[in-house]
Amino acid sequence: MYYGFDIGGTKVALGVFDKQRRLQWETRVPTPRDSYDAFLDAVCNLVTEADQRFGIKGSVGIGIPGMPETEMITEAVRIKEKGLRGVKLHPDIQDFLLDDPHMFALYRMCEKELDLPILFHCGDARYDRSSPQRLAHVLDSFPELSVIGAHFGGYSQWEQAYA
Repeated sequence: MYYGFDIGGTKVALGVFDKQRRLQWETRVPTPRDSYDAFLDAVCNLVTEADQRFGIKGSVGIGIPGMPETEMITEAVRIKEKGLRGVKLHPDIQDFLLDDPHMFALYRMCEKELDLPILFHCGDARYDRSSPQRLAHVLDSFPELSVIGAHFGGYSQWEQAYA
């Protein structure tokens, strides 16, 4: 089973899909507006509800948009404490270089202390922030970091991702 979230300004929706990507169940709750903790609680509660309904443990990543290094680490720790199972980063949208040394403290923390995988959106040829070469640099620098390269690491840069 696969869990998919649609997080918007008015609702947080969860869809659960089978291996053929057929929708098996969906639910939604209003997007909490009072605090980030309330938002994380809403996501955790939806995951718990789906886990119990289907008797499995789902995986969820939460993006950490454009924060200073110390705040990113604090948020990664909170994600782990809340029982979420990964971090999602989108360099092109969040406006950072995937292999920017300022991100290395977060990567090291996820690799060595938190044991959290990171899902990177990568390989959009319109930008240089998430190129396959940048992803390769991160993989070389953090060999024990669990990384998921969305779009097979290439999106619109297949030849570079293949190399």
